[in-house]
Amino acid sequence: MTLTSAYPDDIEALEATLRERDALIDHLEDAVESHAAVVATAKVEIEHLKMLIAKLRRMAFGRSSEKLDRPDRTA
Repeated sequence: MTLTSAYPDDIEALEATLRERDALIDHLEDAVESHAAVVATAKVEIEHLKMLIAKLRRMAFGRSSEKLDRPDRTA
């Protein structure tokens, strides 16, 4: 089977096939853009959470963390 036999001989049918292909390409491009936006949002959230984890680690295990959790013993 050759490549040219995969396409219809009729001009109208060929145009219809091309319109369908173009619609499918548009749909797939929209899906790719949507997924790219989801990935970008997830990356931003991951970076935010990494920063929060680092901050909490510094609070819990940092040089002065003992001062933060020590109860007041003057009473």
